Amino acid sequence: MAQRDYKALLEKMLTGFLLEEDPLKAMLEWLIEELMRVEAEAKVGAPKGKHSQERTTHFSGYRVRRLHTRLG
Repeated sequence: MAQRDYKALLEKMLTGFLLEEDPLKAMLEWLIEELMRVEAEAKVGAPKGKHSQERTTHFSGYRVRRLHTRLG
């Protein structure tokens, strides 16, 4: 049953990416944002907005950065 939920989520995400002007760029932006989120949560010790005894530091926000690649 959970597999169907993942399939529907994947289909929804792919449809959203394909509706973008540059689907590959949209996918890459999403992937990089997710990787940065996971890395930050690992460093902090808890997801953003969640309290935890294991928390080692705090989120202090973020700033928009430009990523220059051959894709744009």
